[in-house]
Amino acid sequence: MQGGNLADEYRFRVRWVSYFQKLNKLKILLMVGGIIILEIYKREHELMKDDLFHLKDCQIKFIAFAVTATGFLLSILANGKSSEAFYLIPLIILLPGWCVFFDKAVTLARMLGYYTILEGLIVGRYESKNFKGWERALGEYRENSEKKLMASKSSWKTISIREKIGFFFEVVLLRRNIKPNYWHLIYSIFFWLSWLCIGLSISSISTFLGQNIMSKLSILIIGFLTLIFSVSNLRTLHELEKGKYSCKSNNIAWKKILDVVKTKSAR
Repeated sequence: MQGGNLADEYRFRVRWVSYFQKLNKLKILLMVGGIIILEIYKREHELMKDDLFHLKDCQIKFIAFAVTATGFLLSILANGKSSEAFYLIPLIILLPGWCVFFDKAVTLARMLGYYTILEGLIVGRYESKNFKGWERALGEYRENSEKKLMASKSSWKTISIREKIGFFFEVVLLRRNIKPNYWHLIYSIFFWLSWLCIGLSISSISTFLGQNIMSKLSILIIGFLTLIFSVSNLRTLHELEKGKYSCKSNNIAWKKILDVVKTKSAR
């Protein structure tokens, strides 16, 4: 009888040892899985960091080229007797460049939002229940942009004309209590260079002879286009700072796409 009890106790202990071994294996698998996932986050973080650096570097080089080319062309035109229409030539570089810059700024803000989420995943502040990686997540972002770009709707549509005018002067005159930000400075550079070209074209009408209606009409048309570009890029700038393209807005969108929640330790 005693031998039977010992045998039962032995089988009971063996069974629990087996359970603990399975649990240990599961813990090891979870630990290994966590390490692999963390390495994936870190690898993507490094790739995103490189992409952000190259995109920002490309922007800086592009701005330098646009400003240098404009200055070079204006200096050549100023040294000779040129028709007023020739002063509009730099706008071939400035106007498209202005739009390209702020289009890239929107891309940068989008990437930066994803980048900050990755940082949170790496340090354990967040956890993702549906991590897709950059390519797949970006595809979903584009497909559902109107739904995902969430909390902040278009900030430009919600403010009054008076507020828009105030924001315009704040940007072009670099009026801020703190140091003007990068976007304000770039907008101001493109704005003043573009309208300098328009101003030189208008002033040259009274300087040179042989003007015709077509050249004056071209100044009027290009001036109107420059006005459209000025307003369009000002709107994009406002959305980048306070609206649907802002870092906060993008951050919320990526959290929804990746199903990100705060970890218990971060709460």
